[in-house]
Amino acid sequence: MGRRKERFPVLHHALLSFAALSTAGGAQAEGIKLLGELAAVSDYRFRGYSLSEGQPALQGGLTLTDPAGFYANTWASTINEYGTGASGRGATVELDLGVGRAFSIGAYDFQSGGCSLCLFWRPRRELRVDTGLGLPHCRRIGLDARRSLRATAVQSGQQGQHLRLWFSHACTNNMADLQATLGREDGVFAERKTDWSLAVSKSFGPISVSMRYVGTDAPGVHATAVGSLGMAF
Repeated sequence: MGRRKERFPVLHHALLSFAALSTAGGAQAEGIKLLGELAAVSDYRFRGYSLSEGQPALQGGLTLTDPAGFYANTWASTINEYGTGASGRGATVELDLGVGRAFSIGAYDFQSGGCSLCLFWRPRRELRVDTGLGLPHCRRIGLDARRSLRATAVQSGQQGQHLRLWFSHACTNNMADLQATLGREDGVFAERKTDWSLAVSKSFGPISVSMRYVGTDAPGVHATAVGSLGMAF
């Protein structure tokens, strides 16, 4: 219990910074938008794996976009203590930084040049670099391809790739929205594994509620339902 408590103040300060930046964003330059999000999830699942050891997590992020479709974002989440033998000195917060460009041509969306850095805060000194390309897709179904390089203070780089097919449907008549994903990974997190999710979500103004059922065929990992309560600002 003691180790889990100590990570929340770190994220608390990060989320306060997010909120301050969002407030300052009220005087945004013409055409440039700053959007933020805060969420509490019952389990932080990434590609089927729990990064919070099945426990709740706090998450928040900011995205800055310009009229040409270029964007920069930052995102943070509490995680289960990671690295250094989980001795109380490991990382308890994940911080992601990303840049890229998104644009549309007719009924098709593109996302190209995306690059993100994943940092595990505190002495772990681990860095994961993802480069991705959102392949042409209509606005209800798409395919994402990402390649990752993972390096730590004690290990040279490990490389891998992840392909994700997704489908989304925005329901009418005040019904909930639906989404499904299917991913295939070979490399950084696992060798030749499949992950998937089914989700239903509903927004009430800036508040959103969602429920996802997430699973993977990786050994020893069980599928589970993940609830989320979020707020956009």
